[in-house]
Amino acid sequence: MKNLIFILIAGAIFWGCSGEPRHSVLGLPSYQAAGNYKTKKSVYIASVEDKRKNKAVSATITDKKGTVSEYIMLSGDVAQWFENALTSELKKSGATVKSPSDISVEVEINELRANLSGYTGENLKGECAITLRIYRGDEIITKKLAGPQSKFAPIHTTGAFETLFKDLMSDMVKRAAKAILSE
Repeated sequence: MKNLIFILIAGAIFWGCSGEPRHSVLGLPSYQAAGNYKTKKSVYIASVEDKRKNKAVSATITDKKGTVSEYIMLSGDVAQWFENALTSELKKSGATVKSPSDISVEVEINELRANLSGYTGENLKGECAITLRIYRGDEIITKKLAGPQSKFAPIHTTGAFETLFKDLMSDMVKRAAKAILSE
């Protein structure tokens, strides 16, 4: 019995120190609409699709060699979050969001990722890219929006990504609303 307990303890220590990357979950940030664009347009958000290649992992923490020590996933539906935030931003800007409308919009989220590596300079980097298809009558306008952001993060934890994702995603929502309302 003592040998079995010793083997279990040794196995747990070995397994815990095996160097395997950790997996963490980060909640989607809350969104506060700014309503910077005043309009009377009506907009219909036909669809918002998450077309990222890897929907499971949104961020990584790596060492200077690029070895991943932690994978970070976002909890919740990114497409639903984006649709709710965009609807809120458009409404706060004075637009009515309904069907049928003057303008119909399809949104594709193509990229949303971040990496934290090293301890110097702007070591926390993220990027968000979306494609907007704006339909106005018989006209189709395609706009690609991308926004990299970087910051310095002194501590390598999942929490370092909270403000980066909040700023990155909020900025993309505001840019999308401006692009839609400028048509």
